[in-house]
Amino acid sequence: MSLVSYQCFRIGAGVLALMGAAHLAGHLGGRTKPLNGTEDQLRMLMETYRTNVMGSMRSTQELYDGFSLAFAVFSIGLGALAFTVPPQKKTAIVFAAMLAALTGVSMMYWFILPTAFLAGAALLFGASALLDR
Repeated sequence: MSLVSYQCFRIGAGVLALMGAAHLAGHLGGRTKPLNGTEDQLRMLMETYRTNVMGSMRSTQELYDGFSLAFAVFSIGLGALAFTVPPQKKTAIVFAAMLAALTGVSMMYWFILPTAFLAGAALLFGASALLDR
């Protein structure tokens, strides 16, 4: 693996870990205050209305918080994994493909910040695979 390919792989790992840390910080930073009565009512419903999810009563807010934390943990974990495995073309291709798919999901359902992190990491891992000789 060339030096540039190696550096792209490692920087991509850092971008993943940084994205997870930023997401975790945002989650742990607490909720913002509602801007108006409608937003306050929606938040109250998300926190209090419970539905049966496979025998377990959960609110939408609990599901949201759980997926938020899972996203942070998986991002940090994948970044750590990419720092610990030896950089190889096959590994870079798998990471690039997975992150490209997540970038598509992010473009459809999320906002610019996670999309930028995911696209940047996908491009770095893709560059690592392409530059590997």
